[in-house]
Amino acid sequence: DTPPVSFEYGGAVACLAVLLDGKRPLRAQCRVVRGMSGIRLCTESRSLSDETLLRSSETTIQTLADLDSFNNPESECALLKCALVWLGLCPVDYIQDDDRKMQSIQPFLQKFCRREGENDVGLEIISSSLLPTGSGMGSSSILAGCAIASIAKCVGVV
Repeated sequence: DTPPVSFEYGGAVACLAVLLDGKRPLRAQCRVVRGMSGIRLCTESRSLSDETLLRSSETTIQTLADLDSFNNPESECALLKCALVWLGLCPVDYIQDDDRKMQSIQPFLQKFCRREGENDVGLEIISSSLLPTGSGMGSSSILAGCAIASIAKCVGVV
C-alpha cells in the first residue's frame, strides 16, 4: 500500500502490530480433519463491532488443477492457495503441467500433513479479517503471514 505515496513523496515504512477496539483484526486457523479428503479453504470478512459475518468465500481443493489460480489475486481464496504452494504442498510445475494437474491432491496432502498412509485426512484453513478491503493497513500481507504461520504450525513445518 506504500509505493504510490512513497514514490511520489518519499518516506519510510514502519511495521507494528495494533489492536482495533481491543481486538486482533486478522486471524487464520488451520486444522487437520480426519474423515475428510481434500482441502477446504474459507476467507471471511467480519464486522469490527460485533464480528458478524459480512462476506465469505469458500473453495475446495481436490486436484492439483484446483490450485491453478493460486497466482491470480482475483480467484477464490487465492491468498490461502498461494500460502499452501509457498509452503511446499506440491511443486508449482505439477500444477501447471497438463499431464499432472488432474492428479488427486490427496497423496500430496498426506505427505504435507505428515500423515502418509492415512487416506481419510483433510485440511481446513479459514482466514478472517475485521478490516474493510482497501483500508490501507497492509492487511493482505499480514494476513498472508498469519495464514503461513497457521498452516506451518498445524502441519509441523516449523
